[in-house]
Amino acid sequence: MAVMLLSISLCAGVAGCGSSPTSTPGSTLTPTPTPAPAPTPNPAPSVSSILPSAAPAGALAFTLTVNGSNFINGSTVQWNGSSRTTTFVSGTRLQAHIMAADLASPGKATVTVINSAPGGGTSGGATFTVAVNTIAFQSGRALDGSDAANANENIWVVNPDGSGATPLTKLTASSAINPVWRTDGSRIVFASGRALDGSDAANTNGTRNVWAMNADGSGATALTKLTASGTSVDNPVWSLDGSKIVFESARALDGGWQRRSQLTFYF
Repeated sequence: MAVMLLSISLCAGVAGCGSSPTSTPGSTLTPTPTPAPAPTPNPAPSVSSILPSAAPAGALAFTLTVNGSNFINGSTVQWNGSSRTTTFVSGTRLQAHIMAADLASPGKATVTVINSAPGGGTSGGATFTVAVNTIAFQSGRALDGSDAANANENIWVVNPDGSGATPLTKLTASSAINPVWRTDGSRIVFASGRALDGSDAANTNGTRNVWAMNADGSGATALTKLTASGTSVDNPVWSLDGSKIVFESARALDGGWQRRSQLTFYF
């Protein structure tokens, strides 16, 4: 009997002895939260080319195409570090709205693409040229700018308001015609019957070739070297990206200097 009473006394002194565990009335068990997965980092964008890559100062607003890689829905095209309204086309192409204000003055603009965090980053830049708005033309006026005739036609440039007329070629023995600006405003391509050594003399048979020169008239270089009678070149034009020139010529189709009976277009 004494042993039983001692056992009951010990049990009474131990919390929970002889009973089932109980929870606090009104409480609920809280499950351990599952950690959220880390977001997938965005790739770093890369720009390979832009189209167009140039426009004259004072041009109207336009849509710029940006080619590259690792573009995402949310990539942003920047113009000199300022965001422009961007349309996602694909992982390799974006389009951006370039405003007329961006083209107000001559100069260079850097085009980049930004992908947001996590990851992401800013691409390397592509250069867009806002070219001086100068008109190139051919004229037979006197080289001193007076209202008199020169012996032959030359390439001239003039401001849009008619001021600053300046001859870039100063030929008297042959002509220079059909001037066309490269889209970035850095070069002019034209046709000329001048001597292939660049002197102020006529080429053999007066044959015209494709020539190109810098915007200020320096560095004139013959790009074709035709001399055969009847093979003259006319109407050279730059490709949109400025990497090629198309022109017409009656030269032989094998690329030789012989005459052919009809005009052929070359790149």
